[in-house]
Amino acid sequence: MISLIFKEEWDYTEEKPRTGELINAKKRIYPHFYYNDPKATDDKTRFNTMLYRLENTPVNGTSDFADEKLYQKYFTIHEIPVRGKTTVLRKTLSAKQKRTMVTLLL
Repeated sequence: MISLIFKEEWDYTEEKPRTGELINAKKRIYPHFYYNDPKATDDKTRFNTMLYRLENTPVNGTSDFADEKLYQKYFTIHEIPVRGKTTVLRKTLSAKQKRTMVTLLL
């Protein structure tokens, strides 16, 4: 597991409702980013399996109503009278999903 910790400061101003006094201070935040390589491998394998299942389902003619949103999100489906249904993966969405799937922010 890989972890990264950053410190960020910013100026904070607050007006107290009763007295109208202005409070000026510095606030800090310490975000922790964790990357878990075994979990990333498992998630990518699970995601690729789901994409493979979705890709073959409309070609075989066994479409599932629950997967319709996933079809529209990750695939472009073309229906040609001569060749039947063909699916084309939208690579930008699937690559983005794989990239952001295992980062944890605390």
